[in-house]
Amino acid sequence: FLLGTDALGRDVLSRALYGLRPALLVAIGATLIAALAGGLLGGWAGWRGGGADALVGSLIGFAELVPEAAVWLVLAALAPVAQAPVTQICLILAAGGWMAAARAAQRRAQTVRWQPYVAMARLNGLPGWRALTRHGLPELVRAVVPVAVATLPRLMLGETLLSLLGLGLPSALPSWGVQMYEAGGAAAMAAAPWLMVPLVPVLVVPALLMIAAGSVADD
Repeated sequence: FLLGTDALGRDVLSRALYGLRPALLVAIGATLIAALAGGLLGGWAGWRGGGADALVGSLIGFAELVPEAAVWLVLAALAPVAQAPVTQICLILAAGGWMAAARAAQRRAQTVRWQPYVAMARLNGLPGWRALTRHGLPELVRAVVPVAVATLPRLMLGETLLSLLGLGLPSALPSWGVQMYEAGGAAAMAAAPWLMVPLVPVLVVPALLMIAAGSVADD
């Protein structure tokens, strides 16, 4: 036991290494849901234009005013306990992180729908939905992917926050937040400093993901 054990005699180091799996699983699932939902909503609104575009733009703007952490905490407190924990947490995190993908998709769709090749396709009789899937969808994917990569570390920190407060994953899925929650708070970790080991990957891994997201955005 290189880094000691917890109150139940479990190895802290092995649990800290294992904690990456549930944290990353939830973050990736939530990111995919947020990117898909936001991309479809924003892309549809930007492609359609008119009142739908204005309405969705206002909805996105209003949602961006609400802090992500507030959305996560409220939904986690109201969520049904009987639902599968991983699915529940993914949906909660996605509910606070879909706006960036929606905004990016909306702006790209607004640009693409006025391109000459799109207008030519419509003049040749291509239906609107075919023009969207053939010409608009690839552009929407290019716009949403960098935003999704940048959203991943934020949602990973969101899962850690909820689990740290006892509103996230169950103890059967010992993510880093669950491990810090089970440690018993700041007083317990001060008395047994090795219990603070999960704090290191919580700070390091999202930072590395943010650096990677910056590289993807630059490319």
